[in-house]
Amino acid sequence: MNIILEGNINFYEELNNLDSDDEDDNVCLLTNLPLDDNKITLPCNHSFNFFPLYKEVVNQKTGSFVGLEINRLSFNQIKCPYCRQKYDHLLPHIRLSDEMNYINGVNSPERLCMDFKDCAYIFKAGKNKGNNCPKTAFHSSNGCYCNTHQKNISNKIKKDDSVCLCKATLKTGKRKGEVCGLKIKGEGDYCKRHSSSV
Repeated sequence: MNIILEGNINFYEELNNLDSDDEDDNVCLLTNLPLDDNKITLPCNHSFNFFPLYKEVVNQKTGSFVGLEINRLSFNQIKCPYCRQKYDHLLPHIRLSDEMNYINGVNSPERLCMDFKDCAYIFKAGKNKGNNCPKTAFHSSNGCYCNTHQKNISNKIKKDDSVCLCKATLKTGKRKGEVCGLKIKGEGDYCKRHSSSV
């Protein structure tokens, strides 16, 4: 049985087209923006970008209407903003930006938080040498690291960018013809040894 509406539109065909639309699978259900690398997929299979979901859960837990809720959330629960189903875990224990804080009942304490991504940092010394960092991580321009190692790596990159190396060509020794490569103190293109000879 086909129902044809004004303008020769087949009602059931349009319904089937809506069901088969896969364009909405890669969109945050809160903001309608494309999902990024730090998306959260809840057990109900609804996906959200992390920061908008964080703001929504903060609102669920600390908003002015919390006292008016009939189905209140317990300390270790969050609610899917799309289908309102409750889950017995909190958001991952990470801070994507300075705007985010660790809030009890939202993304803290760590033992009640859901698993997210694993830190890619490999320890280079100590008793855990060769092992991966066990903390929860997030994606950034530096890679997938926990908060501690994100800071370490970004500081290292800043330090590497600010270090200037001597550009003098060596004239004697084993490395004859190669660039000196020593760190420059102060201004200029040459290290202390080569600044007087050039």
